[in-house]
Amino acid sequence: DAIAAIEQADLITIGPGSLFTSLIPNLLVNAVPKAICDSHAVKVYVCNLMTQANESLDLSAADHIRAIYDHAHCELFDYAIINNAKAPTELREKYAQEGQEQIAVDVDRIHALGVKSILGNYLDVYRREEDGAPVVRHNTQRVSEELVKIGINAKRAPQPSL
Repeated sequence: DAIAAIEQADLITIGPGSLFTSLIPNLLVNAVPKAICDSHAVKVYVCNLMTQANESLDLSAADHIRAIYDHAHCELFDYAIINNAKAPTELREKYAQEGQEQIAVDVDRIHALGVKSILGNYLDVYRREEDGAPVVRHNTQRVSEELVKIGINAKRAPQPSL
């Protein structure tokens, strides 16, 4: 079913999520990476906002894309949605105490990977339900609006005739 959905998709998104424990495991499933690579759908990476302790420390946006490519064994993405807005100082300091920081945006390296960067303010601050602590999260409205724009405006390769 997953392969059929990939083959029929007009837009495929990967991310945001934990790089090595959420995103890449999906690319280890037999036939999934090849189906995504072969798809004529527009493919978009939604980059995380922050690095994660014990997972992606010191990895830039381009490093995330490269890690996905290395595991998929192909270059997947047409676009990358990347936040370039600064988190509030007090939240950056809170995350820094756990060794985390905002993901570095290295547009030149991303473009060298053949990916078009879409930079914007995709960051929002939410309060966790369990304890009310502030955390940074993607603004889902802004991300979804960007994905719709990409889906409408991107030029796809012609579909093969049956």
